[in-house]
Amino acid sequence: MFRVIVVGGFSRGKSTLINALLGDKVLPAKMTPTTAVITVIKYGEQPRALVYFKDRDEPEEVSPENLREYLLIRRKDHKHGSYSSRIETPVERVELYYPLDLCKNGVEIVDSPGLEEDETRQKLSVRFLNECDAAIMVLSCLQLFSLQELKFVREELIGRGYDHIFYAVNYADHLTEDDELDIWERVREKNR
Repeated sequence: MFRVIVVGGFSRGKSTLINALLGDKVLPAKMTPTTAVITVIKYGEQPRALVYFKDRDEPEEVSPENLREYLLIRRKDHKHGSYSSRIETPVERVELYYPLDLCKNGVEIVDSPGLEEDETRQKLSVRFLNECDAAIMVLSCLQLFSLQELKFVREELIGRGYDHIFYAVNYADHLTEDDELDIWERVREKNR
């Protein structure tokens, strides 16, 4: 098994990137913080999903079309009605089995909650780094490499010995040709 975790700030397009790999809108994706739990994508001949709950020993099989119910951060889940407060979810993690050739030989792709938005979900993402072999850091070209993102790469990824860090720069349709050259130079410069 070789696990690749997709990480980045909230609303950077992590789930959208994974949906592009899957060739379908399987994972919920919105412009606001969306992913509440870790989702592991594994190879399967037929699409299916297992939901692991915190209070149960056995997972529940659900249709991939219904994953939104288990993965989405819903307003009603906010404790004390405050958007910045801790969000409760009974779900520990989700495993999605999908006929994705990339995953045929034991590769697993991990969708993680966004960074810099909720302390509890960020800790969940950081803890899961210990179970992964490589990372895809999703960045926005509109705000490339914030101080928090640089700190995360240096302390959490490089600090854990990650040899394989890949960068996906999202929202590139907003770039001019000249901007694109500047963006890639900045990525190279920040990773020296």
